[in-house]
Amino acid sequence: VQAIEDIADKVEAGQRLTVEDGRRLFQRPNLTELGMLANWVRERKHPEPVVTYNVGRNINYTNVCWVKCDFCAFYRPPGSDEGYLLSTEVIFAKIDELVAFGGAEPKSCEILMQGGLNPKLRLDYYEELLSRIRDRYPMVQLHCLS
Repeated sequence: VQAIEDIADKVEAGQRLTVEDGRRLFQRPNLTELGMLANWVRERKHPEPVVTYNVGRNINYTNVCWVKCDFCAFYRPPGSDEGYLLSTEVIFAKIDELVAFGGAEPKSCEILMQGGLNPKLRLDYYEELLSRIRDRYPMVQLHCLS
């Protein structure tokens, strides 16, 4: 495995890395070195001394959808044997796993709830589900239904 001093020089100088540089970094298993390079870029772009992150989880609550978007390989039409709708208990279990992994600090975790346009689900389903999630998990940031 090649040394990366030349790549480190580029990063320190603010130069753009090449595809070949990326391949070399990918083949180099030293996470400490990669973290150092990434931190140099972060410090240049965001010099504040505080770094934050959050842990996210995508929850696909249903795959039933009638729209048939060309880009979507996920949906199943209404009535399909492969269609599903997660129960509230299963959704809560997934959020419980997220909180256990990501911590219970306010806004340290987020869920991304995505699903199809299931014709059996009405507005009250979404209102009740999201209200229950918000009440039970006030520390979790919600990014839902985009």
